[in-house]
Amino acid sequence: MGELKRKLERLGLLHDSVVTGLAWKPTDKTLTFAVEDFYSNFEGLPEYPGAMGGSIILSKVQQVTIDIDYDEKHLFIYDFEVDDTHPDRYRISVSFRPSGRIVAVCGHIEFPELNIPTP
Repeated sequence: MGELKRKLERLGLLHDSVVTGLAWKPTDKTLTFAVEDFYSNFEGLPEYPGAMGGSIILSKVQQVTIDIDYDEKHLFIYDFEVDDTHPDRYRISVSFRPSGRIVAVCGHIEFPELNIPTP
């Protein structure tokens, strides 16, 4: 298992994190998620470090599929999974609650506020 997958699992796969913005820039080949609190999954538990928002930036995006039927006040991440079995790309699958999914294939993922870069 790669380092990125381990770090995401330590974040609880971002379960219950609220997405406050999505920015798909085809000319830049980037997809950015703005997240209210990376640690939402741990709120109310002793290991909760406090709220920390930020962004997840996918770059060198080769493919994006967005299927969100959105009629809610907030868009909650159900889980944020990474397939890193291919040596030069990542397949990202983000499931949302109550429904929806974004799947992307990219060459680089960065969580700047958490200092979680990928090669």
